[in-house]
Amino acid sequence: MELPKARRPKAVVWTPYRIEAWRRTGERPVVAVWTAAQTAQFLNSISEHRLYAAYHLIALRGLRRGEAAGLRWCDLDLDGKTAMICQQLQQYDGRLAICPPKTPHSTRVIALDHTTVAALRAHRDRQQREATLYGAGYRASAERSDCGYDRR
Repeated sequence: MELPKARRPKAVVWTPYRIEAWRRTGERPVVAVWTAAQTAQFLNSISEHRLYAAYHLIALRGLRRGEAAGLRWCDLDLDGKTAMICQQLQQYDGRLAICPPKTPHSTRVIALDHTTVAALRAHRDRQQREATLYGAGYRASAERSDCGYDRR
């Protein structure tokens, strides 16, 4: 006997009324999304966070967490303002694994706006500074792949 197909919950927006109801009752929607203003407030509050570029990609370009974690510098064309989403980083049995995106349609090229390119350039610059400070022992996690981080 087959189980009935589960219905996907519909996302609702965190309106001021919903926030007030959540604070009053503790009940929250199964899926809730931020408004543009809430997203901007969050991103502004973490602008100096080490993972800002990943949060920026997730919030504003629609990447899944594993896609952002699996993104390599060779997947980015910052001058051409594009990113190729072709793998993700997932945890299985306590180990990290590179695997294909969630669905065949998840493999895609996305356009990057100038603020996203700026966030990625700043992240790359930070990585390069860290590599220089750390010295020869520095190893970027992306070096697992065939087009890992270029320390030049």
